[in-house]
Amino acid sequence: MDTEFQNKDLQMTDDPWTTLDVCQVYDNPWIQVSHRAVLNPAGGNGIYGIVHFKNTALGIVPT
Repeated sequence: MDTEFQNKDLQMTDDPWTTLDVCQVYDNPWIQVSHRAVLNPAGGNGIYGIVHFKNTALGIVPT
């Protein structure tokens, strides 16, 4: 299942990134994690992950 998490009020136009593939890797009642294969603006391949919090949440990333 491919679920997009886009804010309808923030319509992106002329996005230089191209999403090649989306794979949902984890889902529970609180979060959903997906992996994306992309083509960056320079034409190179890349990957990134998205963590979608289904409710209001706070994430802390240690440095």
